[in-house]
Amino acid sequence: MADKIKTEKNTAVNIDEKKLSELRAIISEYTDISGRRLSHTLSVEKECGVLAEIFGLCENDRRRLCAAALLHDITKEKTLDEQLALCRHYDIDYPHETVRSPKVFHGWTASAVMRDKYAEYCDEEMCSAVFVHTTGREDMTLFESLLYLADYIEPLRKYESCLAVRDYFYKGVAEIACPESDRENNLMILLFRTLLKSFDCTIKELIREQEEIFYLTVKSRNSLIHKLTVHNLS
Repeated sequence: MADKIKTEKNTAVNIDEKKLSELRAIISEYTDISGRRLSHTLSVEKECGVLAEIFGLCENDRRRLCAAALLHDITKEKTLDEQLALCRHYDIDYPHETVRSPKVFHGWTASAVMRDKYAEYCDEEMCSAVFVHTTGREDMTLFESLLYLADYIEPLRKYESCLAVRDYFYKGVAEIACPESDRENNLMILLFRTLLKSFDCTIKELIREQEEIFYLTVKSRNSLIHKLTVHNLS
């Protein structure tokens, strides 16, 4: 099923600044991405760099997160028929009802394309983050969560919900002034709460538009509710 993510032990690819610049140039010339989509992609990359610094990722992980951002939407503008063709080509199994939530496909197909066409620029953790960047999943890793969040709150997003979630997150970051030992824990709590708000906004919008809510989105939200409830943080 498409919600099953490869779980091989990840060997992190080394991404230096030269390699990241190469990938940025490749994506900038990518014919399947419109100017608007490219602007969004570059903004997500920049946001990933900011989030990586906030959460204390090492330099290679920061660059890996930025590289994942550059690749996350490479199939976004393909038609449903093209998405289904990619699913067949890469043997991506999916529930039949997914065709009624077509925006879901591009995370899965982009993950497959980057593994196939851009292997020197990615590893399994990066592919996994791209795979789930639209729907999320239960128990997302920090790396996955940061790409998901960057995609939602990058500053070119002008939707009211995106602006509200961005404002909530950065106000929360500004209010965290505590010893280093507590800062990491408080940042993770803020991340969980921010992700929950983003899922709530997505679900509310789907309900308002009378569109179907994809099951992985519901499972992702429920997973965050469980984490916050178990730790008495809701």
